[in-house]
Amino acid sequence: MDIKQVLSHLDTLLEQQQMSAAADYLDKMAAEAELEGDTTARLTLYNEIIGFHRVSGNREKSYAAAEKALALLRETGMDNTIHYATTLLNYATARVIFRELPEALKLYREVETLYARLLDPVDYRIASLYNNISQALLKSGDAKQGGEYLEKSLAILEQLDEDGVDAAIATCLTNIGYNRMSQGDLKGAEEYLTRAEARFKSFNYYDPHYDSVLAGFGQLNYRKGDYPAAADYFDRAAHHVESLFGRNQNYALCCRNAAAAWRAAGNAEKAAEYEALAASAK
Repeated sequence: MDIKQVLSHLDTLLEQQQMSAAADYLDKMAAEAELEGDTTARLTLYNEIIGFHRVSGNREKSYAAAEKALALLRETGMDNTIHYATTLLNYATARVIFRELPEALKLYREVETLYARLLDPVDYRIASLYNNISQALLKSGDAKQGGEYLEKSLAILEQLDEDGVDAAIATCLTNIGYNRMSQGDLKGAEEYLTRAEARFKSFNYYDPHYDSVLAGFGQLNYRKGDYPAAADYFDRAAHHVESLFGRNQNYALCCRNAAAAWRAAGNAEKAAEYEALAASAK
């Protein structure tokens, strides 16, 4: 099987948003690969199916493909390889999407053990894994350990020198800022948001994730009781979102937050103005 050609056709179907046809095509090609005994094609297609049905919301098909891939890797003696770790990672991510967090964390721990054995300690894939573990922990309500994994991810990212790492660092700093704020550490939150802002401002392009920093400063000032400053940050975030994506739901959220800040400041007129802007979003 020419797996590159298969993936190219799949990409075409996805670009054309022919989701039903793409699902059928994946099933058909996986069945053909099984008949041919093509291990490489089978593993590639199973992992594509995991991701496709993670997004489509079909838990059973996503999980079944993951189990098939893992079984095949074990049968072929590849259960101590990066391929096995990657499949475990994809399976864990699907589990997170379907809110099966304890199961997802168990799979992530297996990936962590394999990565420790197979990769250099300073590797982008480990930083990415730590971020994934953090998100699962945060969703399960463990803000403290979730924050610790974010900081472990940051420690690796700051030692790397490769394309895209600066943006990853800026985003990680932002997430740590939010995490510190959720635990009531406003001083720590301000420190990390300030570091994130400096990173984003150093880029020679506008990164949409910078809007999260502005919204974070809005939340921080609201918690500190400086409501006009909070409203100003939410307003700036709203303008940036609108300039990039139009008046979408994120724009509406920023405007509603600005309205809440003005209401807390005792300015009903400004609050009504921003509520109207939020209502104008599509």
